[in-house]
Amino acid sequence: MEKKKNWLDTYLTPAKELVGYECYVSCDYEDKFAIGKFSVIIIKNGEVVAKEKNHIYCASKAVVIVEAILFMMQKCENADVITIHSEYFKNYFAFFNEARKANAQTRKKYLSLYKSFRKDAEVIFDLTTWCKRNKYDDEVEKMLSDN
Repeated sequence: MEKKKNWLDTYLTPAKELVGYECYVSCDYEDKFAIGKFSVIIIKNGEVVAKEKNHIYCASKAVVIVEAILFMMQKCENADVITIHSEYFKNYFAFFNEARKANAQTRKKYLSLYKSFRKDAEVIFDLTTWCKRNKYDDEVEKMLSDN
């Protein structure tokens, strides 16, 4: 006997398995030397796929933050959900505000890049409230150094 399908199952059952990324970012900017540094950890479905440290020469911390986010998003291939954990953004608007500041300084089209990297993925900005700035940096560094 065939089981009758509940109407709710039709809407709650995904057509495919979702691909989710958890991204952790920490940024710093040295005004004296105009150098920005960022560390990122990217986890795909529970498995670490990237741990990277990078530096760029730039005009402000806003540029470093936006470059770090776009760097991570570029690495999230075929993503359905991207969760970005940082101490900088509590929502989309905070990110867009930083992107506008960075765009004014560099004339790069950061929002266009964001849209192209985002594609069809749902992007969630999660404000990291469980650590203060230096402690969060230490946690990210510890995660980067772990094997």
